[in-house]
Amino acid sequence: MPDFKPSKMSEDCLFLNVYVPNHVDKNRKLPVMVWIYGGGLVMGFSNQYDGGWIATQGDVIVVTINYRLDVFGFLTVDHPASKGNYGLWDQKLALQWVHDNIASFGGDPESVTIFGESAGGWSVSFQSLIPQNKGLFQRVIAQSGVVNELNMLTKKQINERTIHLAKKTSCPINDMYKFTDCLRDIDVSELLKATDMFSLMPDDRLEVFQPQYIPVVDGELYPDHPLRSLKDEKSDVAQFYGSLDLIAGFTSNEGLMMAMGILPKLQENFGFNVSESIPLKFICKGMIEPFVEKFYKNDSEVKDKICKFYTSETTSTDEQSQKASEFIADSCFGYTIKRMLDYHVSFEGKKYQYLFSKEKPIMGFAPKWGKGSGHGEEIQFMFDIKVLLPSMNSTAFTPEEQQIANEIIGYWTSFARKGVPEGPVEWKPFDTTSKYYLDIDTRRYTFLVTQ
Repeated sequence: MPDFKPSKMSEDCLFLNVYVPNHVDKNRKLPVMVWIYGGGLVMGFSNQYDGGWIATQGDVIVVTINYRLDVFGFLTVDHPASKGNYGLWDQKLALQWVHDNIASFGGDPESVTIFGESAGGWSVSFQSLIPQNKGLFQRVIAQSGVVNELNMLTKKQINERTIHLAKKTSCPINDMYKFTDCLRDIDVSELLKATDMFSLMPDDRLEVFQPQYIPVVDGELYPDHPLRSLKDEKSDVAQFYGSLDLIAGFTSNEGLMMAMGILPKLQENFGFNVSESIPLKFICKGMIEPFVEKFYKNDSEVKDKICKFYTSETTSTDEQSQKASEFIADSCFGYTIKRMLDYHVSFEGKKYQYLFSKEKPIMGFAPKWGKGSGHGEEIQFMFDIKVLLPSMNSTAFTPEEQQIANEIIGYWTSFARKGVPEGPVEWKPFDTTSKYYLDIDTRRYTFLVTQ
């Protein structure tokens, strides 16, 4: 996906863009929306996202920020030589800059919403679990991504990655300061090759997507895993998180992009072509088995129940392939996002859930069996797609699709303005009983659903 790569890479990347509507009234401070891009914490840059559309349509100020990525932003060796989380510190610094300076652009530093998609959703979720951020933002929109077990490394994983990187670079690991000094002397392109996120993936099973370098418990931003802290409602982490207004949701087929990313070697070993179908034998053996092994201590009863739920001998190959995609979506997105909403329920902050269902493929690689809206497909309704990725399917919007774009921007910006997403359909808050969510689609534009 060459469009994801900037024409120039530099660790000197800490810049941001400010988009301001025309004719700003200096006596009326506008709400501020800070966009944090996705890309698995390994790719992306702020200039892909032109915030002008949202700023002018919603009468808000939009800020898009950069942060360090991959080994430069998240290298950790579980040692003071490299504690990790540098990309999150970059984001935190940008939020502090917005708080200190946005009034000069006509923005209200007391009305800031952070929003992001995919790893950008991870990022805004991570920032919402740092009590020291109190006052820097008041609202959060997490699109297709939140903090979960998959986007924080364990000590075992840190050790494995350190040994792997030492072998790839021939840097000594008997002294961590010398190890990190050695890494700094390596050419950037060579270091990126050595930290390729696919290099640790096996060829006999589908590992749940996890970049090599992601956030960690560092003793500073996160003294403990934030999910553990959230379970104690009296903790500073839970209290800060619960004070924020929250929108969280996902697309109707989040797993499609990851299913299409199944490595060729895996397809060869199991004898299938993912563009045509995903066979039943691969779902249980190649997908569900490693998932249960990783998160349920290889419990055979759990494995059998999950396998039975996502497979059926009576379904067509297309339906079975769709089920495989749904397993990825449920395990990586649906469950984790709903859990973060559940954590928020007992607190005063307002909370809303959505499902984005409009089908409009943006990558041009949807298989014949794929149904629903894939990962990231809502972005084209928020940002100018030709600016985001020139090679994407940039066909003009139909009137119904333009309506969707107007509505999603309307809901998002009204939420940024007052903490309540307003639009043609009343969006009821999420609660543990009804679990309301707004289904955004052109079938009936948008409609409210009880889960």
